[in-house]
Amino acid sequence: FVVNTDLNEHENLADLKRVVEGIRKDLALMTASPAVYTFSGLYALFSAISEDLQEKENARFGLWREYTDLVDFSEKERLCFDADFKHIITVNRYQVFLKNQLQRLSATAEDFYQWLAFNRRILSADADGAGELIKQIKQQQKKAEKISFMINRTFEGACQQLKKEMKVRADKFFDIRHGQLAPPVVEFIRSYNIAADTYKQTLAEKGFSETLLIVFQDFRERLDLFMAEQINPRLFGFAGENEQYILEYFESICRPYETMTREVTAGFRVNGTDADMDAAAESIPVSIAGVKKNHGIQLPEASATLSYTRGIKTEAFMKLGFFRAVQGVKKMIRRGDADGSADFAALRGGVAKMKRETEATVVFHFKNYRENIKFQYLFRLIDEVAAEMNQWLVDRFKAFATDLGRIREMTNRGQDEKQQSLDTMEEIISQLQQVREKIRSLQKALQADDLADSKFNRGDPTGNP
Repeated sequence: FVVNTDLNEHENLADLKRVVEGIRKDLALMTASPAVYTFSGLYALFSAISEDLQEKENARFGLWREYTDLVDFSEKERLCFDADFKHIITVNRYQVFLKNQLQRLSATAEDFYQWLAFNRRILSADADGAGELIKQIKQQQKKAEKISFMINRTFEGACQQLKKEMKVRADKFFDIRHGQLAPPVVEFIRSYNIAADTYKQTLAEKGFSETLLIVFQDFRERLDLFMAEQINPRLFGFAGENEQYILEYFESICRPYETMTREVTAGFRVNGTDADMDAAAESIPVSIAGVKKNHGIQLPEASATLSYTRGIKTEAFMKLGFFRAVQGVKKMIRRGDADGSADFAALRGGVAKMKRETEATVVFHFKNYRENIKFQYLFRLIDEVAAEMNQWLVDRFKAFATDLGRIREMTNRGQDEKQQSLDTMEEIISQLQQVREKIRSLQKALQADDLADSKFNRGDPTGNP
């Protein structure tokens, strides 16, 4: 986030930092530890074209350079922003992609390694050993089928339960009377008023019709600003909180089943790979960001369209005619000069109509958005997160889902053919081990880079990296 500051608006550096800290706290409602950079874009522009500045601009630039503490701070922040921005769009972007792919490659390599080791065990077994192996596999396959069925049923039930919970949360958050969004917006609309001094001159210069349009535009701008400052952060906070809740909810379901899958396949795994399995268990390769990207899930658009309807203008002109008629009667019977009061009274009537229509629009918008965020966002997110975690758990059995007839065929091969297959497997296993070591090395390097990148977390109010 960039705070484009005006150097003329701040008495000193302490005042600027105070304002920036307030902005940082507001941004923290939308994102944890926001990276905030504070500098003057106009000063940076003037610095770049200082030789071509006009006399007035050059005088302004010279005045700014006298504010040494503000200018030094601004330039330092701008340089930090340039360096960090380049780092993010180059290094960090590819690190995120690489980290996710490495995690999937690590799991794939581990499964492939176990599959090779399992088949090596088959080829090395004699007739008696093959019979015992077939017996063990039958038992484990039955367990795997039961666990897979349990996983599917559990996730189906969990999805239904979580959707009910998300529905209650969304209905409560978007409740028109007692929710977190609609009541403050309705209160803002109802409390909006216009002062006679503000538009008296505009009425005289531009006329009633154009002044009514200006009032509507001013009202819409203030409402948009209120929504951006007060409502949008709450909405983003609601979405982020429930995204994390959904992920943690399904992770809590995954953990016990992940342990069960490891126990079922433990009898067929090669000794010495527990560390790989423990590492895989530490991080389920499913993230909210990844699910949203893979399935095109986005938070619905939150803006409400406010229109300058014909009804506003028609009602205002009807009241204008009435108030002017009343004003004319008052003048005739000499009950005082109320020149201009009729126009302003009609203008207030137009504002009242504007507020009624806007409130109805906003209430309808929040009701509609409540349903959109439930069905288009939260429920879809629940289904896709559940599907990916479900698939990840079931995939743990793939390395050991083998055809029993194939085992018998392999054990009946000639010794020379068996040995040739074993030699080929040993060569592949050796190469695969190198691949796995390379993946581990890259993962460690990325972890080290993550620690180094912590300097880009600009949570310090002073702006220091």
